Formats: sequence, C-alpha cells, structure tokens
Amino acid sequence: MAPLNTPQDGDRSALAALPVHTTPWLPTGHRDQDARLLVNAIYRQRDQLLRDAPNVPVQGYEVMPISAGASGAMTCGTLISLWHASPFCRGECPSCGDQALAFTVGGSDGDWLVLGVCPFCAGVSYRAGPEAEMLAELERDLLGTGYTLPTAWQLLTSFGQQHTALLAALAECGEVLLPAFHYGFTPGRPEIMRGWANSGRARARHWACRVTVRHAPSGARVEQTEAIGDEVARFVERHLVQTGRLPELEYDGAAGLRYCFPLISQEPVIPASVPDDDDDDEYREESDSDAYQGDVDALIASARGGAVDTAAMKRVTDRIDGEGIEQDETLGLFLNPDAIQSAFQRIDDHDVREALELPAGRRVSRAQRIEYLEQCVLPGLFEDADATHLMVPVVLQASNGDEMTLVAGIQGYSFTVIETTWWGPVESAAAFQAWLEGEGWVEGVEEFEALPLRRKAEIVMGRTAPSACLTPPNA
Repeated sequence: MAPLNTPQDGDRSALAALPVHTTPWLPTGHRDQDARLLVNAIYRQRDQLLRDAPNVPVQGYEVMPISAGASGAMTCGTLISLWHASPFCRGECPSCGDQALAFTVGGSDGDWLVLGVCPFCAGVSYRAGPEAEMLAELERDLLGTGYTLPTAWQLLTSFGQQHTALLAALAECGEVLLPAFHYGFTPGRPEIMRGWANSGRARARHWACRVTVRHAPSGARVEQTEAIGDEVARFVERHLVQTGRLPELEYDGAAGLRYCFPLISQEPVIPASVPDDDDDDEYREESDSDAYQGDVDALIASARGGAVDTAAMKRVTDRIDGEGIEQDETLGLFLNPDAIQSAFQRIDDHDVREALELPAGRRVSRAQRIEYLEQCVLPGLFEDADATHLMVPVVLQASNGDEMTLVAGIQGYSFTVIETTWWGPVESAAAFQAWLEGEGWVEGVEEFEALPLRRKAEIVMGRTAPSACLTPPNA
C-alpha cells in the first residue's frame, strides 16, 4: 500500500477525496475525547507507524489460555490500511461534518458494528451490518495491502484493553497530547454508549462485567447478580482512581478470569427461605440492629476509657465483614513493613553488584542494598496482594453521636484467600495513617525513596518507633 500524503495537523483531506460507503455514519450520541486524541495522533503519524510500528496493537492483548489459540487485536498497520482501502471505514461525521475514521470493529448476536471516531469533535458514530457480510467486506478491502483482519473472536476479546503499546509507539513518534496510560476504548451498542456519563466509568463497568467473581475462602463461583456486578464495578472504579490503572487480570486454568488484587469476599449466593411470619422477621431485624448499636456503643465507650472491649470489637467487625464493607474512600495501598524487612534480608550481594554495576568482590554497603531494594524489589512487592494491604476506614457512631474509626486491612487474592485485619478504634483515618507511618508502612515506592537514609534503614531493619495511638490488630 502506498503511503498517504502527510497532511497538516488535524487536516484529513488525504482521505476526504476517497469514496465512502453508501451507508453513512450514524451517531451513537456518545463523545470520547481520549479516543479522539488517539485517532488524531494515529492519523498524523500514520506513515511512521506503517514504517516502524505496523504490528503494534491498537488495543492491548487479552490474557488467554494457550488452548484457545493465538491472541490478537487490530494492529496499527491493519487500521491505517482500512482507513485508506475500505469505504466502510471513513466518511462524514454526523455530528460536525468532519471526517470520522473507524476505530473498532465488533458486535454480538450476528449484528456487528464498525465504530468510528471523529478526530475533530470526538463524536462516536457507527455503521451496522450482519457479521459475516461485514467481515467479508473488510477482508476484501484489505486484499493487496499485506495486512489481514483479526478473527471475530480476537476482535471481541481485545475490547476495552489498555492502549499501552500504542501510546508508547505514538510517544516515540513525538506525540505528547495523549490519553492516560490506563485508558482503553470501550465499544458498545449505540443505546448503551448514549448512557455513558464518562469514559472512565464505562471502562470500569466493561472490565468488571467480564471477570469471574469467586468466594475468596472456598473458590466457589458466585452468581453474577446485578448487586454483585455493581459492587465489583465500584471496586474497579475506586482502584482506577487510586492507582491510575485497572486491576490486573490473570488466567487460572479452566477456572476463568479472576481478580489478581484484593476485592470483595462475597459468599456464594444461596436462595433465601421465605419467612413464615413477616412480623417476626421485622422484629428480628430490629433486635439485630439494636444489638449491633449496643456493641458499637460499648466499643467506643471502652476505647474512650483506655481499654478496648475486645468482645464488642469482634462482634462489630464480624457484622461488618458479613454485610460487606461499603466505604467508598480508602487510605490507599500500603506495603507491610514485615514484607519489606523480609525482602531486604533475602537480598543477595551478587545481585546488588550486578544491578548497580559494582566491581566483583567489592563489599556491598547497607545503603547500596537499600538502593537495590527500592529500585528492583519494592515495585514487585507493591503488586503482590499478599504483601500489601488496602486500608479501608469505617466510621462508627455511638448513640450519643460520638464517632470513632475502625480500619480494615484487606490482603490476599480472590482465588486463594482474602484476609481482613481490623485496627482500631482510632479518632480518625488521619490518626491511623500517622500510626502507619510510625510503624514503617509505605504507600508507594516514591514515598520510600523520599525518606532519609536513616529512616529507610530503620524500616528495613525493623527498628521503627511505634506509635501508641491505637490498639494492636486483631490478627
């Protein structure tokens, strides 16, 4: 395929003169500014992408089992070739009249879509048609270009994946105005896309609905009810906001895709029995509520008095565990100081010399081991859910209006065991965070790197000065 003439920034005249499909683009009613940035950048850099990065996927690959065959996604070479060779993949934007370009092909139940994005107004539009006819037409248009269309299965499984490789390729081309690295274009039917308030939420919802949810202790699959879907989506949205990325997916044999991050520990769904007497049921609910409030009152009163009522603490935390933690705000993801110390003790001097390019046989200092720890070890520990705790504060209120805070430290993986450790009660989440810092918990690699060397040494050697602001954990 001959390269297209390079236009000025934002000028799509090189495609405007080519014939378009007799079926016009139809508006979805959805705008996606991140997709606009990507399509605009791909078009501007199309010649260099075709030369240097034709096999870079437009969206990242899904993690799939080997038995399912090769993974695939639309590549830059295929997409740019379709823009030039296929009238189906270009045409006038129904929102602003500029030139909209295809960005994704997919669908369900035999009805397929080519979704276009306008690089000028960010409007998302579509053309629809039967799956077999649409894919055959696109394949026909690609003849002679040297590129082929992914299979229907490969196209569908690449939806919503991050544009990591594409963003890197565009950055190599000198593009600066690009979406955040965690962004992934999420296609959908027009009526669905019209209801999306923002691309981040749509991305999280799309990710959440494709993940198998399992009961953490037993591994039993949980029924995907609407309530469970909403809870998982809220978790994903919080994770996206807190970390700037979506939780990792991991394929685990025939069991399906599961979370590789602390998450809900939902019991397997069991049909509820119908109560014989509604009045009795309401009475039991009121009694349970009264008993729980009594435990909260006892816990807060005892904490104010300087001696925590451990029995009341257990009843309160058991109740919260049973109902699920609904707190939207979290303190963050903190690395256990015990994990830091253990990792530091396992460091091999030979590895330090290689990483820091020290002469063979040279004595390795503690400062150099710490440098190796923060450069080569800590990033991996922060991705290990068995070493990190997601800290979730839960505010308790006594009958007299007095408030204190418990903090849940959630740790582990959904396909092994998720453990919740409770700390508190404390005056506030800020007081608990101060305690964490005193104990040597770390919220990020950057935070550790910013510490003075003496403080780093105290943490890795387990010689931190503990704070007395709260009671020991229940572990």
